[in-house]
Amino acid sequence: MVCKMRKSKRVIGRTATRFEKILCQERINAIYRAAELAAGGERSKEAAYRERIDRLLERASHLSLLLCHSRGFLRGDSRAGDRLLSLLNYLVQRTEAMHAGSRSVAKQTQADASGSRGPEGGSPGPSGGGFRGRHHNWPCFVSPIAISDIVFGVLRLEEEVSGGFGPYLAVVSTLVEEISALEILYAEATTVHDASGPVTYESFDTALAFLEDTTVRLPLKGAGYFYFKYGNPGPLPLDLCRLEKWQATRDAEECFKQLGNEPRYEIEEIIDIDRSTDEETISRRACAGDLIEISGSGFGGAPLVVFPGGYAPAEYTVRTSSLIRCRVPEGTRSGNITIEIPIRIPECSRLGMSRLPASDTDRYLEISEPVILSEFRVSGSVQVIGEDHVRVEACQSFSLYIAGDNADRAVLTDGSGFVVWEQEGPGISGGVGLNTPANETYIFEISGFCGRIVRELIVETYRAVHLSVVETQVRVGHTVDLYASISCPAPAGGLSINLINTTGVYDVIEVPGLVIIPEGEMGVTVTVTAGEHTYEAGIRGDADDHESGSIRLLVYDVPVIHHPDSFRQVMECGPFTLDLEGSSFDIEYDANTVRVTDGYAWRTLDVTGISFERPENRVHNQLLHLEGNNLSCGLWQIYVTSHSLESEPAILDVLSDSGACRAEIVRFAASPDSITIRPEGTLVTLEWEVFKARHITITSDIRGEVLSREYSAHCVRHETDSFQITLNETHTFTLEACAREGAPVTTESLRVRARISADGPEIMGFRQVFVQNCHVDAYSARLVVDDLDDGTSEDLGELSAEYDDWGTCMGEMEVIELTDSHNYRITAWYDDDPIAPGIPCELIIRGDSDGPDSRWILPLGEFYY
Repeated sequence: MVCKMRKSKRVIGRTATRFEKILCQERINAIYRAAELAAGGERSKEAAYRERIDRLLERASHLSLLLCHSRGFLRGDSRAGDRLLSLLNYLVQRTEAMHAGSRSVAKQTQADASGSRGPEGGSPGPSGGGFRGRHHNWPCFVSPIAISDIVFGVLRLEEEVSGGFGPYLAVVSTLVEEISALEILYAEATTVHDASGPVTYESFDTALAFLEDTTVRLPLKGAGYFYFKYGNPGPLPLDLCRLEKWQATRDAEECFKQLGNEPRYEIEEIIDIDRSTDEETISRRACAGDLIEISGSGFGGAPLVVFPGGYAPAEYTVRTSSLIRCRVPEGTRSGNITIEIPIRIPECSRLGMSRLPASDTDRYLEISEPVILSEFRVSGSVQVIGEDHVRVEACQSFSLYIAGDNADRAVLTDGSGFVVWEQEGPGISGGVGLNTPANETYIFEISGFCGRIVRELIVETYRAVHLSVVETQVRVGHTVDLYASISCPAPAGGLSINLINTTGVYDVIEVPGLVIIPEGEMGVTVTVTAGEHTYEAGIRGDADDHESGSIRLLVYDVPVIHHPDSFRQVMECGPFTLDLEGSSFDIEYDANTVRVTDGYAWRTLDVTGISFERPENRVHNQLLHLEGNNLSCGLWQIYVTSHSLESEPAILDVLSDSGACRAEIVRFAASPDSITIRPEGTLVTLEWEVFKARHITITSDIRGEVLSREYSAHCVRHETDSFQITLNETHTFTLEACAREGAPVTTESLRVRARISADGPEIMGFRQVFVQNCHVDAYSARLVVDDLDDGTSEDLGELSAEYDDWGTCMGEMEVIELTDSHNYRITAWYDDDPIAPGIPCELIIRGDSDGPDSRWILPLGEFYY
C-alpha cells in the first residue's frame, strides 16, 4: 500500500503546517482520531497524546524543507543549495546536542530491545507489554521519490562543501526514522478504528509512549542505506518503504564529479526586447508576456528557463549555448531566474540534475506589475447615461476623479488635443474640475512600464432656464422678487425668457410676461405680485434652445379654521387627538402653532402632521393633526398661528365623563394658627382648596358676599388659596365653586365662632384632642370630658404614667373625638382629687376629618398645649 500525496486543508487537532507537503494527511488524521478515542474523554490525557504526536510531526517536518531545498538545488538554484546547507548544519548541531544528553538512555533501550521481544515480533513497551508492529509491510508515509531527491541533493552538496557529507546523511537518516516511527503509530491506530474486532487502546497508548521516549537513532552504515532499530536485531534497510535500492549510488557520485568538472553557465545580460527602443535599452526589467533576451555562455543545447512562480512556454524564439529568447509567463514574480541544462552523461540522466550557475553570475529579473485604472468617476450635477457618457448643463462645473496603480503618468486632453490635466507617478490619484459650454469628448490616458490604458469620456451638454426666489411663500397682495437665470452668459442681443402663470387661476399671481437677460449676463430679477386668492401658484420660464424652468409659490393669508362644529369630541383630563380643518396653514406642519385657552391660561397642542384634500393646491382644505392632554371640562378657544399670522378663534368644547362639568371643593377651613386677637375682633384666616374650578365665591350669612376669584381650570393642579377676615361674632361662611358658565355649583359651609376676649385666643377647627399622662410620680389619672353647651359629661377612665430609661414619657394616651361645635372642658383627676382645675376650651369643628390636632400633656397636674 503506497500513499498518494494530496493537498489537504483540514487537520484534526492542529493547524496545517509545512509537513503536509510530504506526509499523507489522512494517516495523520487517523492517528489524531485514535488518540481522541484512546483518551476516553479525559481532556488531560487527550492533550498529552496530542502533544506527543505534534512533537513527532514537528521533528519530521524538517524533512519537507529538505525536500524543497534539495529539488531546487538539483535544478540548478544555488540559493536553494545555500538554504539546504544552512538547514543541514542546524539539524546536525541539534542532533549532536540531543544525543549528548540521551546517550545513556539509548544504550539502555538497545539492551532492552535485544533482551526480549513482545508478541507478534513487536518491541516491549515501558511496562513490559507488547504492541503490534507489522514491520514487514508498513505503508509508506513519505514518497520514495521524495527521499531519493533529498539523498541526491545532499550527495551533490558534497561538491560544494569540504569535509564530506556523512554527517548530513546521518541527519537525513534520523528524520526518516522519525517518519517510520509514525508508521508504527499508524499501524496501532488502525486497530483502534477497526470495527470488525475488539477495540483496544492499550497497544496504541504503549506504542505512543515507547516511540516518543525511547526511539534509538543509529548512524549511517553504508552509502544509500539508512539503518534504525525498533527491537528487531540487525539493520532495517530503506527499501522497507518499497524504495528501489540505489545500487547506482556510486555511479551517481561519479556523475557529480563529472558534472563538477564541466563549466558552469553565466548570464551576462537580460534585455526586454518589447520595451527597448533605439534610444533606450531596458535591462533586467520586464512585464508578464514580454519577449526577453538572455545572453551569456554555457547554456547547452536545449536550455529551459525557470522563472520564479512559473515556467516559460515551450516555444522559444531562440535557444543556443549563448542566447535565449522567450516570453515571460503570467504569474512570474521578481527574483532569480534559473537555466536548466540537461546533463549529457547517460548514467546520470535519471537523476534529473542540471548545471549550476557560476557563483558570481547575476540572474535577477525585476517583474513590474501591469497598469491598473482603479477609479474613473464623475461627480457633481451630472446625469449618467453610460459608463463613459454623461449629460451636464453647459457652463456648469463637474468633477472627474481618477486613480491608478503602477502608473508613471496620467494625462487628460479635450477634443482639440489640449492638455486639461496631467500627473506624474509613481501611482496616480487626484481629481480635476471640468466646465464646458458645448458637447465635448475627453481622452484620458494612464501609462506605466507595463501598459497603457485609454478611456474616453463623452460629455453631452444642455442649456436650461432656472427660476428662484428668496421666499417661496408670499402673502396675498404682496410682491416677491423672482430671479430668472441661465447657466452660460446670454448671447449677443440678449436672451428672451417668457414667464407664464401655469396655475390655471390667473388672478392668483401676476407675472411680467417677456423679460430679457442682457448680453453677457446670466440672469435678471423681476417682480411678481400675489393676487387676492390663496393658492399654490406655478410659474414657468421658456427660452429658445433652453429647457424650461419652473417654480411654485405659496400664496397665503391669515389662517382660517373651518367648521368648528365638526370637531371630534374631546373628553376632559385625558389624552386626545384632534383634526383641525382650515386654510392658509403652513404646508410644513411643524411650522404651525396651535394654542388653546380657557380665558385664564394658555396650553399648546402638539402638531403631528398635515393632510391636503387637493394636493395640487395645498393652501385650501387642509387638515392639521393635533394631540393634547389634560384639558379641564369647559369651553376653550383654539387658535392657529401660521406665517406669523394668527387665526380667529374657534370654540373647543371639552366634555366631562359624567356628562356635566362640576368643580370639586377639596378643603374649606379656618386656620387656628392664624387667629390674632384685636380690639375690634379676632383676625381669622379662611383657607380652601378646589379642583377644576374656574370661579369661586365666598359669602357670609351676616355680611353677604365677601370674596370672588377666578382660576384656570386645570386637570393636574389643585388651586390652594386663603383669605383673612376680622370677626367679632360667629359667622357661617359658604364656598361656591363652578367649573364653567352655566355648570352646576358646588358648595360647602363653614361655621366660625369668634368673639372679643381678653383671656386669650379661642381654639378653632379641632376634631381630635390627644391627652397623655406624664405625671412624674407615675400616678394613674382619671380623665373626664364635659360638654359645656349641653351639660353632658363622659368619664374616659384611667391613664397610667410611665418613663423609659432615657427619660422619655411613655404614659398612656387617649384620643378624644369631638363631634359637635361645642365648648368642652377636659379634667384630669388623681386619687379622686383634681390636681388641676378644668380648663374649658371652645372648639370649632371643620367639615373634613384630616385637619390639625391638639395634644395635651399632663405632667405635675398641669395641661400643656
